[in-house]
Amino acid sequence: MVDTMLSCDLLQASLDSAIGTILVVSDDTDFIPPLVAAAGICKGTVAVVAPNGTLGQSMQTLLNAKGISLFDLEDQSGTE
Repeated sequence: MVDTMLSCDLLQASLDSAIGTILVVSDDTDFIPPLVAAAGICKGTVAVVAPNGTLGQSMQTLLNAKGISLFDLEDQSGTE
């Protein structure tokens, strides 16, 4: 239920022109598909914060390719 609610909120927020940034903090990959969809709609910034390595290299590559900023909770330097 929570994943479905997060998905709906992500998509709804991506359609709202008053929202400039969508930020997700999670180490769960269930949010990746709606996050990618939101990035395709949103005119602002879409970012994800997760503990280092929890997303895996393939997920990080996908998110980077879609223009989604990644931030590591441990080092807070971010990669794009």
